[in-house]
Amino acid sequence: MESARSKPVVSIVIPVRDRCELLRETLDAAFAQTFRDHEVVVVDDGSTDGTAESIAAHGDRVRLMRGARRGVAAARNRAIEQSTGRYVAFLDSDDLWLPEKLEMQVARLDDDANLAMVFTDYLTFETLADGERRRVETMEHRGAVDFAALFRKNFVGASTVVVRREVFADVGPFDTSLARGSDFEMWLRIARHHVIAQIPRILVEYRRHDASLSGTDVEGVLWTYRDVTERWMRRDPEVLDHVGLTRREYEASFYRRLAERNERFGRTDAAAEHARRAIALGNEAADVAPTRSEARASQQAALQARTRSDSNADS
Repeated sequence: MESARSKPVVSIVIPVRDRCELLRETLDAAFAQTFRDHEVVVVDDGSTDGTAESIAAHGDRVRLMRGARRGVAAARNRAIEQSTGRYVAFLDSDDLWLPEKLEMQVARLDDDANLAMVFTDYLTFETLADGERRRVETMEHRGAVDFAALFRKNFVGASTVVVRREVFADVGPFDTSLARGSDFEMWLRIARHHVIAQIPRILVEYRRHDASLSGTDVEGVLWTYRDVTERWMRRDPEVLDHVGLTRREYEASFYRRLAERNERFGRTDAAAEHARRAIALGNEAADVAPTRSEARASQQAALQARTRSDSNADS
């Protein structure tokens, strides 16, 4: 029987499908961690591009499990079941960790037995044609770190998370019925019943590319957020009261963030359309200055109103 002492402190869980080239860099980042007491568990979810053979080349450094295209949630569940670390760290097959990431998170969990989960800030980059990397955006959350805050806005990236193993026995496995958003739904479950914490430092780099689940779909991440929160509201009709939102505030906040995200990526027409919807809802949830899209939409509405008024006066 394997002794508790021989078990690693951290199990690094990497689900993968057809990412042979990108996975090499991801594995390099895992092996480059300053915290060394870990195992790397890769679940190959039915790859056909030589991914499994590439992983096997690492020998005993990687525990490889083969799956049959059951999806990322099922792959993560299987890796959790088969791994042995006291803490479970999630790393997507196209993302990168900075070397000190695990060391900082393990220290935080070791210092506070009440913590169930620790996450970090992250940035998103894309690789240009000349091979140079360009930073696309960052997620540096500042504010409350609890269920209510997370329900209002998903500020947790899957590859930033480390969870205490016994938490899964309490909250259950990842929801395999969700094609997208099973990670966010899991963080909500954990935050609803346990204490979570943040290391306010960028320690993860997300790669933006066409084949990723978020990929170049500008609005996809927010519609996934909406799908998950709407499911939660059907299951718990009083959740908006718990987080301090009315339905109208929830809707206004959602369309405001759609406007902000489209504005960030230069999609001004889509940004203006979403901004108008937020304004029509009263934008009750806004506690900051209006976005440029909202200001522009308000100016357009005012101009149209003046034009109609002048036309009526002339007739």
